[in-house]
Amino acid sequence: MPLLSSQRSFSGPPVGSPATIGTIFDFAAHHGVETVTKHLTMNRVNDDMDHLRSGKARYRIALDR
Repeated sequence: MPLLSSQRSFSGPPVGSPATIGTIFDFAAHHGVETVTKHLTMNRVNDDMDHLRSGKARYRIALDR
């Protein structure tokens, strides 16, 4: 009740425990699963942000210098 009355909250990543994450990494390594990352550059950041806002961005996006 003290948490509710003082409006405090707990949060954390929804990915699971360290053991679960380790199992996922082992599975990915065993099966050759890799991330797909699109690297964006600072000189086109406005165009790339429009691309992201439009919902056309796929997978992981990284902004490089």
